[in-house]
Amino acid sequence: MMKENDLTKRGFSKRYLGKHNPISVLCTLFIAAILMGSCKGPEPVMVNVREKDTNRTGKRYYEDWKKMEAQTIATLKHYRQKDIPIGRYNDRKDISLEKTGYYYTTQIDGKWWTVSPDGHPMISIAINSLNLKASDRVKFTFSVKYKTKDKWADDAISLVQRYGFNGAGSWGDVEQIRAYNERNDERFSYCVMLGLATDYKSSIDRSRGYNASKKLFPVFEKGFKEFCEMRAGELVAYKDDPNLFGYFFDNELTFARDMLDCYLTLPENDEGYIATMEWLKSKGLTKESQLSDQVRDEFRAYVLDRYYSVASTAIRKVDPNHMLLGNRFYWNDRIYFDDHQSGMLTNPLVFKTAGKYLDVLSCNYYFRWTPVPEEINAWTEWSGKPFMITEWYVKADDTGLPNITGAGAIVGTQKERGLFYQHFALKLLESSNCVGWHWFRYMDKGEWGKRRNSNKGVVDYDFKPYYNALDGMKELNSQVYSLRDYL
Repeated sequence: MMKENDLTKRGFSKRYLGKHNPISVLCTLFIAAILMGSCKGPEPVMVNVREKDTNRTGKRYYEDWKKMEAQTIATLKHYRQKDIPIGRYNDRKDISLEKTGYYYTTQIDGKWWTVSPDGHPMISIAINSLNLKASDRVKFTFSVKYKTKDKWADDAISLVQRYGFNGAGSWGDVEQIRAYNERNDERFSYCVMLGLATDYKSSIDRSRGYNASKKLFPVFEKGFKEFCEMRAGELVAYKDDPNLFGYFFDNELTFARDMLDCYLTLPENDEGYIATMEWLKSKGLTKESQLSDQVRDEFRAYVLDRYYSVASTAIRKVDPNHMLLGNRFYWNDRIYFDDHQSGMLTNPLVFKTAGKYLDVLSCNYYFRWTPVPEEINAWTEWSGKPFMITEWYVKADDTGLPNITGAGAIVGTQKERGLFYQHFALKLLESSNCVGWHWFRYMDKGEWGKRRNSNKGVVDYDFKPYYNALDGMKELNSQVYSLRDYL
């Protein structure tokens, strides 16, 4: 038993001990130790990671293996899952808002939410590239395992639904998803990728000069407006479908700071060059003027404004019901290493312009193990609109795939992919401005046996699910509303 001199060494005075029984003192010490242990909280989870970075030459490379901390549901202090009723759109039925029959966004007590066609708040949890566009090996396996696209769709969509995904993001097989919903009376959402600037640029004569740079888009010419109207005319088939989440205009267009310099290289009779010169004149500038970064950013916003204005007007003439999701901004790390605001995801004017036309900002967010609150919350501060992360993933080293391509980091195992999913999504849920995320992607990327294969999918090339990764995803997806209320 602990003696009196032992207790005095621990800070108890002899006067105190003279008034209290040593047994009661020991009990006090024991209770204090328990209380201190309960306040400490769960130990953090450590994950093996090789992050991807970019050097000053613009070349991407993987760093050495290191341990990274991951916040998971198990590490949340004093968290208890709430029983929240879930509706047919995987929405939360405990809150009812205006029922429009289509998706929209709104704020509730300072937090942005997607609202389902039934009028209940929800988080869009989607999976990208839910389709059968793949290698010969995949086509062969499909012919043996499924034989028909309907059977594949029933298996693929029901799989991701069981693990808490409520929709398809970019490049889903739209017609198969719609048929699945009708066949099974389901409400699995989907998005339509329009490819407006991308496809129009591909359709024009290469001698025009626009193919000389990824930073040139023929948005000022009459043909672009006509092309958008033609493509929008095809949307009649979707305009009354409550399961359509919204429209992506394009993917990862490079609206870069030095677009102005690129437009000034176009032929002098080109409509884009003429529009550029007229814009410079309106600013009291000429081609020979010393052009500051502020001027370049303003021109970038001018091009964006033209692009969004033409595209949104064409879509809204045909479909006034569904959300406009933009062009999936991306972290163009290889183009700008030093200049913080030169990138798209870090420039206020880019987002201020987008906010004039879009319902939700779509951002492909890489090179961050943990979402940075100051970065992601600035998007809404600048634009006045909520955001979704429309691409993110990590690859696992335990598949045997090369994992060379793509911007995502590499972790050791499929279980660690699930832990990363929780870590990243929890930080997104902490933001009052995030209305969803779209995981990249359904199936592993590339062709089996090729150097460019990467473990990005939730199923492999034989349609076998990565259950250890999916289990971690499901744990979060299944209690996403309880978690958002907690955070």
